[in-house]
Amino acid sequence: CDTRLSQESVDSCVDFASVEISCPSTNLLTSRPVILEAGAYPQLKCRVCGIAALPTDGDPTQGTWAGTIGWGPNQFLTSISETEIQSYNLYVVDSMYQKLGDALANREVKLWNTLQASCCDTSLYKATISVALPTNATYFMVVPVTINGLELNVGPVSTRISDVGAATVAAGDARPLSPQHALALTLLLVVIVPISFLF
Repeated sequence: CDTRLSQESVDSCVDFASVEISCPSTNLLTSRPVILEAGAYPQLKCRVCGIAALPTDGDPTQGTWAGTIGWGPNQFLTSISETEIQSYNLYVVDSMYQKLGDALANREVKLWNTLQASCCDTSLYKATISVALPTNATYFMVVPVTINGLELNVGPVSTRISDVGAATVAAGDARPLSPQHALALTLLLVVIVPISFLF
């Protein structure tokens, strides 16, 4: 059983008091969700309102991505507001939204308490980067850093990262079937397909 209490200084971007979680002592499944015994998980009130669609990878080198990433200002609950935010950090993350390495870029808020917007402008903030993609790189993610210095652990992510270099290499590795291989594949299909309908 484990217990987590809220941080000493309350942050307006996080609603959290305490949570108590547990898992069976005989559990052998590492992916099994924990059991919520008491309290509640933290609820984030802040997030960037959106991330612009990624441009085509500007670096033909395999394993490297280059381009400009845009995102909108902070959204506090249902309103666009930056009064709680001091900056934004850009990360590359895996498919589970886990940050991979240090922040790729940091941008300070532009308008802070003077921001007035009724919709999300994903071109308000931009970062032009060239990055060697770490293993399992899947998305770019932007998270706010609050005026109390708290970096939120999760936020909206971009469209899936497409590495032009990797796609080029994969296409170059493709080989046409030889006549012998084509004949063997045809015979295999003739044998396998009728059998599949017997079950």
